[in-house]
Amino acid sequence: MKEIIPAKALDQHIGILGKTGSGKTFAAKGIVEGLLDRGRQACILDPTGAWYGLRLLADGKSKGWPIILLGGEHGDIPLSARSGEAVARLVTEQRASVVIDTSGLTVGEYTRFFIDFAGKLYTSIRSPLHLVIDEAHYFAPQGKVPDPDTGRMLHAANRLMSGGRSRGVR
Repeated sequence: MKEIIPAKALDQHIGILGKTGSGKTFAAKGIVEGLLDRGRQACILDPTGAWYGLRLLADGKSKGWPIILLGGEHGDIPLSARSGEAVARLVTEQRASVVIDTSGLTVGEYTRFFIDFAGKLYTSIRSPLHLVIDEAHYFAPQGKVPDPDTGRMLHAANRLMSGGRSRGVR
């Protein structure tokens, strides 16, 4: 398959923007599949439960990429609000490629999870990691933040994105 985004560009921060239903997640999945094909590590934050299909090939039956599914309906391991640091350690110490499905968590639970996850990821990452934050507005809301935890989550997202590249976050 022809690459639509040069490999060098994927060593930087990129964003996929578009209207609802325009194929942003589909495009991101294609990019991640290419990265996994090249042996790159990927971590996907999935608030909608749409990414479990990375475990399957296009036929929907054959085994796809060796990726760990955390949380959600198809998860290998349940996800809890207090497991953010442990998941970050799995990603950084074991160099596991993971899909983190937060669709089964409440707003308060995924806020708590992300604060701990992003904080630990930032301080412990030492090698390249392609981090996909699907539906980024869940984790980095715009406008007035309604409570201190949401503010802490927004700060954690900003820190991870602004300072993470020097640590290996792509």
